[in-house]
Amino acid sequence: MMGTALVLYALSLPLSMSATNISLGLAAAGFAAAVTLQNKPFRPPGSLYALLAFFLWAAVTRWIARGGPDIASLESFSKTWNVLAMVFIPAAFIAGADDVKKILRVLLACGSAVALLGLSEYLSGARLLGLIEQERFIGFQSHPLHSGGLYCMLFLTGLSFALRSGPKRSDAFFWWGCSLALALAVVLTRSRSYYLASVAGALFLLSFKGIKTLVAGTLIGGCLILAAARMDMGFQNRLDTLSVRNMDESARIRLRLWRAAGEMIKDHPLAGVGYHGWRQNIPAYSKKDPGWSLDPAAYAHAHNSYLTFAAETGIPGLLLFLAFWTFLILEQACFLKNSPDDGAARPLALAVLASLGALPVAAFFEHNLLTATLSLCLFFLIGLSRAPREASS
Repeated sequence: MMGTALVLYALSLPLSMSATNISLGLAAAGFAAAVTLQNKPFRPPGSLYALLAFFLWAAVTRWIARGGPDIASLESFSKTWNVLAMVFIPAAFIAGADDVKKILRVLLACGSAVALLGLSEYLSGARLLGLIEQERFIGFQSHPLHSGGLYCMLFLTGLSFALRSGPKRSDAFFWWGCSLALALAVVLTRSRSYYLASVAGALFLLSFKGIKTLVAGTLIGGCLILAAARMDMGFQNRLDTLSVRNMDESARIRLRLWRAAGEMIKDHPLAGVGYHGWRQNIPAYSKKDPGWSLDPAAYAHAHNSYLTFAAETGIPGLLLFLAFWTFLILEQACFLKNSPDDGAARPLALAVLASLGALPVAAFFEHNLLTATLSLCLFFLIGLSRAPREASS
């Protein structure tokens, strides 16, 4: 049951968040059956306790902001659902290298197919499936930034396996082909934050293969980026706006949001304005900046995860969340160190570490570290990388 649920999970991630949640429910049922019927020991990862501590503090900040306890404040714990794959999969699924590769092949093949369909829509101008919106690839997600984060992680996973593909040509062709298709998807999202995140993650993966691979990969990657920029003016324009001298309107709005977040932190350093209190408070803080007319996106968050956490939950909330992410990285580094050389464990552990480093890069420009689309993918990969391995025969 668990293996089937994980294949369905992998298939649904690029296609439907609803189907992904159903697959996660099936995995949860498999976990419950394994623990109850087989009397299996269960030990949650230490990072989970840090996350629960953050959610508890987030609830407290809402109580403070609202002047007293409020049962609705406990909604912060609802996001625990998005990380449960990290808990369920290692507790109830014993993986072999072939099992892991099968699941990841389904995931990357499905993601690549959606990416290529999006590319065909972009080139042809035909919006048959609605994968392109305002010249940006959204896939089957709700926003191009969500697609940017999802396909960034899938690209890094494909690249990690491509760099460690064996002598079998069909394997190498599959992993490299998926990596290219998924990288194109990131390009088409026009998400500059995930351009930077993908480059950072790729450099991390290349560095693990040695200095020669790092230099060669950097040169080849640079040439591919330049070629893509020459062929697509939209991509070229987004690259140009990465420069401080060529900031576009969205970058200028971000600067205003960051200043407003700084004012919130200055006024409420301990408990912030309350978890999810940004929307109610930003109108008052925006009035301190003459000539600033709030656009709909400004009501969501500060477009910076760290400033949003600090503004809504205070400095303690930010520190608790950073502690959670630090524990995740340390746990994953430990799994990498102890991973068997079975052709799947190390590449996946490295891909997860690259993602754990890449997403915080993008987090400087958007509020992404607890977004459902990204979390459901990230913690699925984490759980799969931490699943106990079958004993070799």
